[in-house]
Amino acid sequence: MAGRPDAAAHLRSLRGDRRDYPIREYLDDLAGNGVVKSVYVQTNWAKERFEDETAWVQRTSEETGWPHAIVAYADFGADDVRPQLDRLRRYSLVRGARMQLHWHENPLYYRFCRARRSVH
Repeated sequence: MAGRPDAAAHLRSLRGDRRDYPIREYLDDLAGNGVVKSVYVQTNWAKERFEDETAWVQRTSEETGWPHAIVAYADFGADDVRPQLDRLRRYSLVRGARMQLHWHENPLYYRFCRARRSVH
C-alpha cells in the first residue's frame, strides 16, 4: 500500500482517549500504518492565542519532522483579518486558515460550518 497523509490526527488519539496526545506517542501509534505525512488543523485554542498555537505546532515540526502542514485559526469576523493572516504567513508550514462557526437555537446543540481562506 502506498503511503498516505493523515489529515485528521488533531481530532483524536488512535486510542480514543480524551487527554494530551504527545507527538512521540502519535508517531509510535502510526508506526507500520503507512501514514507518511500529517496536517495539523487548529484545535480551538483561545482565539487571542491563535499565533501561540501556530508557533507551537511549527516548533513541534522543527523538532520532530511532524506535522508537515498547518491550517491555522484566524478570526474572519474581525473588521480586518489581514493583520492576523500576515502574522500567520511568517510560519512556513501554514497552508491556510479557518474559523469554525457554531450555532443552534438550543444551547445543548450546535450547527457546524467552516470558513477557509488561503494565506499564500
